[in-house]
Amino acid sequence: MEEEYNEFYVWNLQTNVFLEELLSSIRLRPIPWIGHLRAGLVTDEEVKMIKALDWHSRKRRSLVLMKESKEYAELFLTLFQRFQRIDLLQYLLTLCSDLLDDVPKFSNVLLLYKNKENFPFSPLMRLLKHDDQIISLLSGKIMSSLVSAAPIIPTTTLSWFFEWISSLCQSPDHNIQDLAVQALTGTLKNSFNRLRFWKESTYMQNLIYKKWLDKEAIEDIEFVKTSLKADLEGLATFDEYVLEIESGHLSWTPSHSSEKFWKENAFKLMNNDCLLLKKLVRLLLASKDPLVLAVAIHDIGKFIQQYPNGKLYAQKLGAKQKIMELMTHSDSDVKYEALTTVRQFMLQP
Repeated sequence: MEEEYNEFYVWNLQTNVFLEELLSSIRLRPIPWIGHLRAGLVTDEEVKMIKALDWHSRKRRSLVLMKESKEYAELFLTLFQRFQRIDLLQYLLTLCSDLLDDVPKFSNVLLLYKNKENFPFSPLMRLLKHDDQIISLLSGKIMSSLVSAAPIIPTTTLSWFFEWISSLCQSPDHNIQDLAVQALTGTLKNSFNRLRFWKESTYMQNLIYKKWLDKEAIEDIEFVKTSLKADLEGLATFDEYVLEIESGHLSWTPSHSSEKFWKENAFKLMNNDCLLLKKLVRLLLASKDPLVLAVAIHDIGKFIQQYPNGKLYAQKLGAKQKIMELMTHSDSDVKYEALTTVRQFMLQP
């Protein structure tokens, strides 16, 4: 496996007797690959790749996966989308889950596979909604590994996953509740997920106010609640701003309109070779969302107002030309922010 993969925290569900029994039964189930091959459900190459992993030792499977990690990432995500048969989906999800347990870095390879919109999450999100509970749970297990490993996740995807976890919490089955708590705990291992979860407070309230019967589950939820509160109280405003820029989903949070914030933090956009400023301008150049455009234009205006020669850096990155083009945008907020910021370009020395 190549060394370019980022070292993000990877988390897999801990032992759950209920889930492990399901996995064991699926592993022992024979799959008639020849019949599926004749039926056109899989190709000969796909069957060869699967058999190279199936029924082999953990060490051998790890070696095969490390050698062809990108090819296997494409294989799994493609088949997750294509397969409709319940037995094939259960088998493939189990195999992928086992590989993630054996080679946690495989999460990073899956995350790097982005040939379509919202990959690698979209195939798994489809399976989370599956009528077959086993398919849904196994998809959630894999999704948990990816969500805990990813540095940034689309807000809609993360919110959707929180909803799925919340739905598990409503189950009368304690085994399902335990899986929900484990999935939530792993998901909240990174700061971006914690921030989004706290802002999506309905999920926390659903967990807190549910009449849990399992004492350990109650203690786990209280721990998560307390940890989140302490973590977010210590999260500086600028850290929140960075997370917002990284997510690509800008909105009118308090920092954008705070003069104090910009006086204290405008220079930080220039750190690491203007990294944050470049990301902000990139949003301006690429986004079609009027809200994102309006906020990005506003922030660039604040930056050039507070940072010496800031307009030269912004102009060099292409911000001024784009903002001038947006002065005739159909959205009134975008148009207003563009006019205001162009004025800043003209006023600043």
